[in-house]
Amino acid sequence: MIMNIISLNTAGLNYNKLSSIIHTFKSFHPIAICLQETFTSSSFPLSSFEQSRLSQLWTGQIYFSKHLVTLISHNFKSTLIFISSDQRIMDITISSSSSSFNLRNIYAPADFSLNRSFWHSFPSIPSSPIIVAGDFNTAVSLRDRWNSNSNTFHSPFSSLMPTHFPNLVDLASSSQYPKFTFFRNYSSYSSKSRIDFILLSPSLIKPTHSSFTLFQIIEQ
Repeated sequence: MIMNIISLNTAGLNYNKLSSIIHTFKSFHPIAICLQETFTSSSFPLSSFEQSRLSQLWTGQIYFSKHLVTLISHNFKSTLIFISSDQRIMDITISSSSSSFNLRNIYAPADFSLNRSFWHSFPSIPSSPIIVAGDFNTAVSLRDRWNSNSNTFHSPFSSLMPTHFPNLVDLASSSQYPKFTFFRNYSSYSSKSRIDFILLSPSLIKPTHSSFTLFQIIEQ
């Protein structure tokens, strides 16, 4: 079974951008596309008419919340089993004739204090095997963050992985220098971090599996 999982922070979402995302990544034949920061700054998600139009582009299931959208391939059955009260966590069970696993999509708050509060009350992950994908909005090790100004540097959240995901594997960390996924450039300083993750149960990983980061500009 091909296990292509795509995770992307959309920095806002509308019908045209979601349509562009589907067209861009369909060729990868993903089992799931996990999108974050979808309607975070918007009062309304997609209209029912726009959602019906999307069914012509994506024939699988599409699950919406204020901060997340998860698309599941039509080759798999899926069931939404949980959305957190803040709509920042979405759990889905995915199954085929030969396998079944759970998927958790996450968009943690960007604000430092709200981020720590989010992780402090983070609910237990569903039973294994599971894939966790999303924007954690925090680095978890020193090599995942670089900052030109030490006065603006937040220490990595080093206890996050062993506390909440002790039995999951971060494939990207097998590289000596995992690629950064978030960049800031100001007149006084610049920074870059790896704050986006895809974590897997070891039973889902085969020797041929790998993780890679693409810098993709999605047209509106």
